[in-house]
Amino acid sequence: MMASLPPATTGEEKPSPTGTDQRIAGEPGRALSGVAPTASPVLSGPRQRGQSAALSEGQQRAPAATTTARLEVKRSSLKECTAFRLPGWTDDSMGNWPVIRRRVRGIRFDYFRWSGVSIAVPPFRPVLLTLAAAAIAGTALPHAVEAEEVLFSRDIAPVLVQKCVTCHGPDKEKGGYRVDTFSALNRAGDSGEEPLIAGKPDQSLLFQLLLEPDEDNRMPQKDDPLPVDVVEKFRSWIGQGCRFDGADPDQPLSGLIAPAAHPAPPELYPHAIPLLSVAWMKDGRRYAVGGQHEVIVRELDNGSLVQRLTNLPERIHALLPLGDDRLIYAGGAPGRAGELGIIDLNADAGSVGPRVLARSHDTFLTVAVAPGNELLAVGGADKWIRLIEIVSGRELRQLTHHADWVLGLAFNADGSRLASASRDGTARVFDPANGEMLAAFRGHEGAVFDVAWLGDQSMAASGGRDGKVRFWKAVGATQTGDVGGLGGEVFKLRPIEGGLLAVCADGGVRQLNAERKIVASWLPKLDAASAVGFHAGTGLWMSGHLSGAVAVGRIGEAEMRTNCPTLPLP
Repeated sequence: MMASLPPATTGEEKPSPTGTDQRIAGEPGRALSGVAPTASPVLSGPRQRGQSAALSEGQQRAPAATTTARLEVKRSSLKECTAFRLPGWTDDSMGNWPVIRRRVRGIRFDYFRWSGVSIAVPPFRPVLLTLAAAAIAGTALPHAVEAEEVLFSRDIAPVLVQKCVTCHGPDKEKGGYRVDTFSALNRAGDSGEEPLIAGKPDQSLLFQLLLEPDEDNRMPQKDDPLPVDVVEKFRSWIGQGCRFDGADPDQPLSGLIAPAAHPAPPELYPHAIPLLSVAWMKDGRRYAVGGQHEVIVRELDNGSLVQRLTNLPERIHALLPLGDDRLIYAGGAPGRAGELGIIDLNADAGSVGPRVLARSHDTFLTVAVAPGNELLAVGGADKWIRLIEIVSGRELRQLTHHADWVLGLAFNADGSRLASASRDGTARVFDPANGEMLAAFRGHEGAVFDVAWLGDQSMAASGGRDGKVRFWKAVGATQTGDVGGLGGEVFKLRPIEGGLLAVCADGGVRQLNAERKIVASWLPKLDAASAVGFHAGTGLWMSGHLSGAVAVGRIGEAEMRTNCPTLPLP
């Protein structure tokens, strides 16, 4: 088969050199699909390095104009290789192109080397002609294409985070290869082939796999091929030397990406959505709930809307009050991004946006603040726990002991210990001063959803998928007892004076004492409770539910409210 580019046009379109239209030969009326018009420079000036010396002067020069590159495909024989022709080039000239034949993972590639760039074309794969044509057009005038530097942090890292880190990151290392840091990106995987060779995109395995014809091997797998302009960014960046414009090559790529404004929330929600986070403000008269790209603050007495705090992640998984009028949030977009930040209700008023403290390649799910409001811990779907100074925003250390999502975190009363709960079935105790793991409790049968400290802080409690709250010693992690019959899975725990609150899959809220007894139960006629907040000064608790509703009650009182408004609905 043969592909050619039509001659340059500056306004009126001219026929191609062969006199045929832009259709697939042998299939009348069928236009070549999937070929996106691409503005590309064409050959002009002296013969380029690597161009055939047999070309005539007229063939070596073409009008110095920008044209829309389109492909003309001819099918003559399945035994023929794929070839390309530039404007004004004849079929005879094509024979002078040096061809290198190579096999990659058992697939034969024909490399047509022109102007120092190899275009990899597998036989019988017309779908790649668009990519190859764009690559040829992009190298016709190197000085025109290379004038704009491709930045790793701006042009490459966001693509890797969005398309690649899920399968080639800390959670998975398909092929023994990771791309979640710049250092990892440069290390060979199981194949032993160099993923990046500075200045040589055609010899870089990473770039070759972007053009791989076999969908089972092409990157990203189980997804559409990257757009032509994105592939060209990779080619240019590698060709320019694979320069790193960040400060630390071992920093997660998510931290390199310049923050972009989040989408605005809906003015009115067409329907209720699950409430994943609720919190009381310090005064106990206002409450906050996490929405879509926003946090909504309302008055408890009459439910009136106080503020809509926007420019936030898609989902808000955790909210905690910080001082008088600040909120810490943790959330993100599953499989794509995590974000931790602080909202100042007075300074921002919902318009300026939050102060972002940390980002990740996957969503954050839980956050805890140490006494004194100087240190916080955040965890999530990337399995790590990050310890961060609140004032400076500096990350002090990462705790990487868990093998699955971190779902719950809690500091003890003096901040000397940090407890964690994970989907890996364990609850753990750490020394936040040095990151040392001190104990691991493995008594649950399944995922552990949350953890809390009790009494004199020598005891901890954890709840999970097995429907039990288990009490255990922080030193040695030995179980001292458990409480079952709680209405299914135990999703959230909150310490209160003399015990704790547990919210469960049946929507109920239970009060447990230190002697492992249920002393009070509130059972709103709502679905599973997914969030809980407690205000120590007033004794008020609030549960958020998957139906989008909240329930509000007070310790020591049987009555509760289930009519508090949350998201703005029609």
